[in-house]
Amino acid sequence: MDFETLVTYYERISSTKKRLEILDIFSQLFSYIRDNPDKTDEGDLEKIIYLTQGTLYAEISEQPKLGLAEKTLKDLLSSYYAVNSSTVDSIMKKTGDLGETAAKLAGSKKKQGQITAFMGIQKETLYIKDIYDRLTEIANISGTKSLDKKFDKLRWLLARSSPLSVKYLMRIINSSLRVGVSDATIMDGLAVAFLDDKNYRTLIEKAYNIYPDLGYIGKKIHKEGLNGLKSVQIQIGVPIRMMLASRLDYTQILDKIGGECVSEYKLDGERLQIHKSGENVGLFSRRLKNISEQYPDVQYVIANNISADKVILEGEAVAMDVMFETMLPFQVLTTRRRKYDIQEFVKKIPVCLFLFDLLYLEKNGEKIPVMNKSMLERRKYLEEITTESKELRVVMQKPIHTTDELVEFFNEARAKNCEGIMNKSVDPIESIYKAGNRGFLWIKLKSLEAGKMKDSIDVVPIGAYMGKGKRSNRYGAFLVAVFNEENEKYEFLTRVATGFSDDDLEEFWNMLQPTLSESRPTNVVCNTEKPDVWFNPSAVIEIVGDELTISNKADAGKFYNGQVREKGYSVRFPVFQRLRSDKNIIDCTKVDELVDFYQLQPSSEDLI
Repeated sequence: MDFETLVTYYERISSTKKRLEILDIFSQLFSYIRDNPDKTDEGDLEKIIYLTQGTLYAEISEQPKLGLAEKTLKDLLSSYYAVNSSTVDSIMKKTGDLGETAAKLAGSKKKQGQITAFMGIQKETLYIKDIYDRLTEIANISGTKSLDKKFDKLRWLLARSSPLSVKYLMRIINSSLRVGVSDATIMDGLAVAFLDDKNYRTLIEKAYNIYPDLGYIGKKIHKEGLNGLKSVQIQIGVPIRMMLASRLDYTQILDKIGGECVSEYKLDGERLQIHKSGENVGLFSRRLKNISEQYPDVQYVIANNISADKVILEGEAVAMDVMFETMLPFQVLTTRRRKYDIQEFVKKIPVCLFLFDLLYLEKNGEKIPVMNKSMLERRKYLEEITTESKELRVVMQKPIHTTDELVEFFNEARAKNCEGIMNKSVDPIESIYKAGNRGFLWIKLKSLEAGKMKDSIDVVPIGAYMGKGKRSNRYGAFLVAVFNEENEKYEFLTRVATGFSDDDLEEFWNMLQPTLSESRPTNVVCNTEKPDVWFNPSAVIEIVGDELTISNKADAGKFYNGQVREKGYSVRFPVFQRLRSDKNIIDCTKVDELVDFYQLQPSSEDLI
């Protein structure tokens, strides 16, 4: 398939904000691939899915990224189109988009003609494979003069691209494609185009939750149809999307969860998904990244203390004192995140892994579908295969039948330096492990106080004001956002200026510099603030506050349930807690959660 055809579909999608129209156009794209095998290559569908997601590979893949910042790409445009950097900046300020800026520069027929004539380039068709292969080569370039080598390959692409192709090429490279196509839309499109029924989206999502690679799943459906989809199975070494918990006031938990539950300590550590096959052990973070090298001690204890041929477990790695008697804060554990001196820090900061769930079990040649078993059945299997030690324990769990028992267990957990408790359904049918799902089978509790925010919020920095005084040459206050799944935008929630140490501010300065944007990113909604700098959403931080409020200055939740409101949600007295490097930006707090969270507060007024 030629790239110009693809970007024509992207342009049509970009011209509408209506979900049904976006789905219809995207389904037409997939149908074109289905109906024109003579005009497409075998791998086109998989590559198109990845490019639409703004990447070259599935997120679970351990492959290099393109690694080209917006400023670097502006330098490329300046040199290639032979214009001053100030000209590029001027166009960028007007368009607010690198792709539009590149398209305007490429739109000068005289300029483009001079460049191609000078380079001796004949008109030729660029195919999806050409684009993908070149970008993959760029991602793998490293070492001496790597930027020059990357620029050479990018110039090759620019010279052969129309202005429209240049627009979307630069957006892909800048990870800012944002044509309004979410993973959900891709799944809907696959169902409609290849399975002739949107209702098969549920099966596609189920497969995606146990094998989070939409390119792979799309390829299976394209080749084998429904049978290909049904053949997607759990694999050791491929992380499963983790089940998530909701929030409720402690007085509502038992009624919501069925009158009884089991409660577990909610630990202040790093959630891990552990894959074991024989003596080989892999560890995956909440972001589904392989972080095995950070925890060789955990790999060792799993290999020696879990009696199963193949198994997938979940647990929390918690920093401990040298006697393994006291749990230490998460901030202590973060010092284990390093590439060097790992063994030294294994000794300096020992870790205990507290196991709390079992997702896959193969023992004595028998495959046991534990994900479809109840919570209590999974717990029983977990205890049977685990030999506990000071470095490996099954998390404390207690049956709860009354709210008084729940409060008592919560206070016990807090006294032992836990964040709170996790309350889990014991329904014999409903309490299965639902990968990728956030529902009310698991309900977390981190506070009993009335009138206060009952939990922290995970937010994404979208901009900042420069600091003053001792904070000069650093960011002093951050604009943060939550994610609205309805419009797929990061919506401004509040400013955060307190809780940061000098080390935090230095880390954020270094971390966020590569994400700077000349203007407000197109996937960000922030209508009342004009920060000194904007960031492309890239990081997650945790904040707490006194309470959630409604404000005409906040954008979070102004568009909700298909309605536009005058006010949004904000946070009163927000305080930074920590960087959540274990979370992807899509895992930040959603507007839906914020609404539920707000309604937990006493005397909450309706959002107008």
